[in-house]
Amino acid sequence: PEVCWPEITASVLPELAAWPEERRDEFLFRHAQLQRSIRPLPGAVETLATLLQQGLILGLCSNCQGYTLHEMRQAFAGTALTLDWFHPQLRFLSFQQGYGKPAPAAFHQLRESLQAMGIAPAETLMVGDRQDNDILPAQAVGWQTWLLKDKPPLPPDGGGWRQLLKFPGLQA
Repeated sequence: PEVCWPEITASVLPELAAWPEERRDEFLFRHAQLQRSIRPLPGAVETLATLLQQGLILGLCSNCQGYTLHEMRQAFAGTALTLDWFHPQLRFLSFQQGYGKPAPAAFHQLRESLQAMGIAPAETLMVGDRQDNDILPAQAVGWQTWLLKDKPPLPPDGGGWRQLLKFPGLQA
């Protein structure tokens, strides 16, 4: 099951429930920043921009919490990247669904959205950094896959963001 961090923190700190939502969200965001930070990997912004310019439709499939959207906006600041780059029907954010990757339902939901848009599974490429959460479940629904990996040995269908542009499935 998906972990809902606001519920967990409220069970430990019940006074949070009385806080205004904006203040509570800011607290959760700042708490998350103590543990980790997110940022686009080298080459990600440029590669995604190139793919958009080529007319490809981008989606986003992420295991995340509500504060992750705030983290993403902050991480994208100073770059051209925004959440708007990702098609609204192709955004799977686990905290909104109550379950996450690698649950088959996540991939089936996205496959149905793609199908409604006239995009076949074989025309879909999942780019992910984990075999278990991204690559194997995507292959199970018939998608092409790219394993983000910067260190050798590189898989045949994998490498960094910049190498992704050479993926045969992306060539017109």
